[in-house]
Amino acid sequence: MINAIAIRQPYLIIKPLNLRWIFNLRIFIILLSGLIFFLLFFYIFQVNKLTSDNYLISSQEKTLADISKENKALEIDSNQVNSLANIDNLAKNFGFEKVNKITYVKVLEGSMAAK
Repeated sequence: MINAIAIRQPYLIIKPLNLRWIFNLRIFIILLSGLIFFLLFFYIFQVNKLTSDNYLISSQEKTLADISKENKALEIDSNQVNSLANIDNLAKNFGFEKVNKITYVKVLEGSMAAK
C-alpha cells in the first residue's frame, strides 16, 4: 500500500467588493477616527490639567516655605519680647514697683459665708 499525501494548492479567491462591505469599512474608519480624536483631546486635557496642578502645588509649597520662615521669625521675636530682661522694663513702663514686704490678710472661719 502506498501512502500518498495529496497537497492541495490554495486558491486565491478574489471577490468583488460589494457596497455593504465598503459601507461597513467607512463606518469603521469614521468611528476609529472619532476615537483617535477623542483620545487625543483627552490626552491634551490630561496634560493641561497635570501641568496646572503641578504649578499650583509648586506655588503652594513656595507659600508654605514663606509662611514657615515668617513663623520662625515671629517665634524668635516673641521669645525676645517675653524674656526676663524685657519683663523688668515692661513692669517699669507700666508703673509697677518692687514689693518690699508682703502682708497676708487672715480670714476667720466664722466670718465666711456659708450655704
